[in-house]
Amino acid sequence: MLGLMLTDYHLHLRPDGDGTSFERHFTGENVERYLGAAAAAGIEELGVSEHVYRFRAALDLWRHPLWVENAVDDLDAYCEFVRGTPLRLGIE
Repeated sequence: MLGLMLTDYHLHLRPDGDGTSFERHFTGENVERYLGAAAAAGIEELGVSEHVYRFRAALDLWRHPLWVENAVDDLDAYCEFVRGTPLRLGIE
């Protein structure tokens, strides 16, 4: 019998909506909150997959008005933060 591991690789630390910020949501406390909820649900591995339009670097790909309005985060800071946690790193 194969062992199964429950995972969730589609997690957003920063919710959509006005008034959200990188500094408020990319914290160790927020990561621990998600890890605790995952453990309680039997999920063994989590991955974040933040929206690409949140990052200034995305404007090199496309200058859609939604992206221009929301591209305020630094991609390198996001990657560095996540790599310092047990989370898997992704972008959608």
